[in-house]
Amino acid sequence: MNKTGEPKPEREDRRVRKTRRQLSEALTGLLREKKISEITVKELAQRADVNRGTFYSHYRDIYDMLERIENELLEELSAVMDAYGTAELRGGLRPIMGDVFRFIRKNAGICAALLESRTDDRFFQRLRELIYTKCLKEWQGIYPIGDMSGRNYALDFLVGGMVAIVQTWAVRGFAESPEEMAALTEKLILHGIGNDNW
Repeated sequence: MNKTGEPKPEREDRRVRKTRRQLSEALTGLLREKKISEITVKELAQRADVNRGTFYSHYRDIYDMLERIENELLEELSAVMDAYGTAELRGGLRPIMGDVFRFIRKNAGICAALLESRTDDRFFQRLRELIYTKCLKEWQGIYPIGDMSGRNYALDFLVGGMVAIVQTWAVRGFAESPEEMAALTEKLILHGIGNDNW
């Protein structure tokens, strides 16, 4: 307690983080079972072992909570990708892909729930746009991704494939290691499927 009798901020922050983690884990579990439109605040709060008032002290509704979780995930993923500039990418794609797949496995529960399409397509669209923008910014002059004026067919194809690989990996229960997935993705991007060395 401080002089005014209020809890210390770090203790409060710890409690807030714990509550949000409980709610996030509960939402993750429910998203594996049903669509977002079928989830109620009451059942989410019960599963998280908090009261509804606690939920509403953090979020407006289920959709607000999901959007904030998506925002945090995409911001963290963006930071992972931002660590690789043109110089690093010239050395190959496996390091950045490895970090991306490790990030996804670290957040396996919520990523699997989002990638199993029990939510709407918004998360996929935002994920594609994030990767598209990063590739457009960093890959020019390194990889032959075609004309950069207007929307790019080659880059759309590439990004769609990368997102599909992640989705399939999630559906398969993250069976392969991030390193194996990074190697596969790099091989597909740089050499395509017309390669006999599979």
